[in-house]
Amino acid sequence: MKDRNILTLWFCLLLIAIAATSVMLKNNCYIGRLDVAHKNSNNITILDRINPNVASWASLARLPGIGRVRAQAIVEYRDQYNNKSNQPDLPAFKTADDLQNIKGIGPKTAEQLSEHLIFTEP
Repeated sequence: MKDRNILTLWFCLLLIAIAATSVMLKNNCYIGRLDVAHKNSNNITILDRINPNVASWASLARLPGIGRVRAQAIVEYRDQYNNKSNQPDLPAFKTADDLQNIKGIGPKTAEQLSEHLIFTEP
């Protein structure tokens, strides 16, 4: 009986892990591991693109040139945009240029971010 309970527990944990992975991949908010180049520690490559329309501020903060304050401003802008539009399915950001609506993000930063972002419907 004890072995059966342990087996059931492991099976449930496996199902939870599969479900969590599926949700992360479906929402396009998963950010991949960071690979640091050996020659220059400032060279960080993000292997997966993230969607600023659904990503958490913690994921956005890992993008080059963003940091915690700008990442939180992106999420705040996105939430306000969705509340004002009364259409939460309408994305606040359609291109990297739309991020220029955030204080501290200009054309240069938006261009730099474009290779790290994806803009799919939530």
